Amino acid sequence: METNFALHLMKIDKNIFFFVIDSSGNIWCNNDRYNYVIIFHEDGVQGISGVEDYTQIDDGAVSVFPNPFSTTTNISFTLAEPSHVRLTIYDTYGSEVATIVSELRDAGTFAEAFDATNLATGMYFYRLQAGAAVMTGKLVKVGE
Repeated sequence: METNFALHLMKIDKNIFFFVIDSSGNIWCNNDRYNYVIIFHEDGVQGISGVEDYTQIDDGAVSVFPNPFSTTTNISFTLAEPSHVRLTIYDTYGSEVATIVSELRDAGTFAEAFDATNLATGMYFYRLQAGAAVMTGKLVKVGE
């Protein structure tokens, strides 16, 4: 399976924006100073994280430690209410490389280990979906 993507960088004032265009035509946009990812497609915005929203995921409820990491990191999150949770990892091509959780969870705080031993060094994205709420963020795997 061949996956094509293009990576673009743009500097506006003191901000650097990263744009990745995946093989499905989605544009993943991130900024080096703020913790958000916006996913665009020809039909409009497909996803936004880091923007305040009324969600089932508590504000500031996702943390990754250590990050950067060499082989394994822990992704912790807090749910305000019970919901179906799906925690997935994507590479910069937009391809899903791991599903960590896909099940119904009660309200509370959870910690999930992500073992990236078999993945190349580089940047990855986590996507946490709880009900209709979605949060995304960056993971950086460094050499061992």
